[in-house]
Amino acid sequence: LIILHSAHTRYLSRRNLRLTFSLLLQAVPLMLLLLFVFPRIGALWSVPLKSSSSVTGVSDSMSPGDFSQLTRSRALAFRISFDNDIVPTPAERYWRGLVLTQFDGRRWQRDQLASQVAKADARFIPSDAGPSYTYNVVLEPTNTSWIYAMPLAVVENKSAQRSANNEWWLPEPVSQRIQYRVRSTPRYRVDESQDQLNQALLLPRGLNPKTLVTATQWRNSAVSAEAYIERVLNYYHQTFVYTLSPPTLGLNTVDEFLFSTQRGFCEHFASSFVVLMRAAGIPARVVTGYQGGEWNPVDRYLIVRQLDAHAWAELWLPNRGWVRVDPTAAVAPNRIEQGLLESLTDTDQALVTRSALPSFAWINRLALQWDGLNYRWQRWALSYDQDMQSRWLEKILGQVTPTRLALLLLVPGVFMLVLLGALTLYGTRTRPTRKVKVYALLVNKLKRRGVNAIEGETISELCRRAAVHLPQHKVLIVQLNQQLNSAFYQRNGDIDIFSYHQLNKSIQLL
Repeated sequence: LIILHSAHTRYLSRRNLRLTFSLLLQAVPLMLLLLFVFPRIGALWSVPLKSSSSVTGVSDSMSPGDFSQLTRSRALAFRISFDNDIVPTPAERYWRGLVLTQFDGRRWQRDQLASQVAKADARFIPSDAGPSYTYNVVLEPTNTSWIYAMPLAVVENKSAQRSANNEWWLPEPVSQRIQYRVRSTPRYRVDESQDQLNQALLLPRGLNPKTLVTATQWRNSAVSAEAYIERVLNYYHQTFVYTLSPPTLGLNTVDEFLFSTQRGFCEHFASSFVVLMRAAGIPARVVTGYQGGEWNPVDRYLIVRQLDAHAWAELWLPNRGWVRVDPTAAVAPNRIEQGLLESLTDTDQALVTRSALPSFAWINRLALQWDGLNYRWQRWALSYDQDMQSRWLEKILGQVTPTRLALLLLVPGVFMLVLLGALTLYGTRTRPTRKVKVYALLVNKLKRRGVNAIEGETISELCRRAAVHLPQHKVLIVQLNQQLNSAFYQRNGDIDIFSYHQLNKSIQLL
């Protein structure tokens, strides 16, 4: 900004740098004072800021092609750091967002009533067996109200609510970066009502007839629900292709995908799998969110990007409750264990990475270090609330009283006024021009040689007397007289830096 508004230069000059650092030095004490001492008004996201701009991310519905477009973005979704370095395996890193139960033949949507009504946590029962994880999530702005966590999640946020479908919601859309703490138990069960299970069996009438017939035949020939599920997954494993560029589907989307195109992305597999389950009388639903994440070994946390967006299925099995089944893993197991890029063809990888930096190891490591620095600052800034400020003030002041707080504000204020006054005085002092410096150097040099300047005397008269008094330097003094007159009187303003140095060298020879 200083360069743009500078009246002297339009480039990065020493003058512009000096002014920049001067302004920064004046601003830093005020910034620190406001940050540490000024009363905190609460977290930034507690102030409802409306934004008309859309944010790329998982939406509240799903249709063929949605996730294949979303996963072309490398934008940051959220970061997760785990307590005590207890990190889930890649196969457990399912960051659950929304549950979609209503299907019209093409688009999956949420059950509005089940998603909005908060239910008692007593319905959700964690298992004593198996691991549990405690972690912090720093979520980027989404302009949506739902948040992400591994199941079974307990979000340590007073305003967060759990829905009947085991989703987590905030009262207001996330318009600013937020941080929340979660405790997850992957193994759990839930007491589900029969109405909810019946809702998870509904299919639109008159659509996908071949899928319905095939599901009935396969289920009748299977000895159990588990055997039927295994047959469906084996069918996916045979000839299906996992791709970011699936063909367009018509009216009977599931029929065309299962028995014709057989090329799709995670939403195609999750949608068709749930339809096959419901057609066989097994309650099922689609779950959307993110899967996986890039591990940052420098600061030891997960980076989840939009390209990690994913859709999978949940089935209701007797004595087990809702069980996660990911049909994408049957087609592209590398997607779950190693991430999206490892499961795509070279052509599809180009669609995702075309805007990324070249894959040099040192560039990737530098990017991770920079991301870690940003993450540490964001976590600290999001954690610095009223309680932390009060504890910090108590360490400095002992007891926080109005008098001591006023002194803490007054001392830095006086220091800032003294600093600004000194900078102002230093900036307004008169600096000699190069012409004055050269003339003073000439006068002092001749004085030491016995030639004193006379008040009102011109440079030519001074040089003439000096040539008479110093005949051994007569040629040099005549040349110096010509240079001085040329530099002083043949151009407007001060002399340039090159001429200034040349004149200094000539005077030093006297």
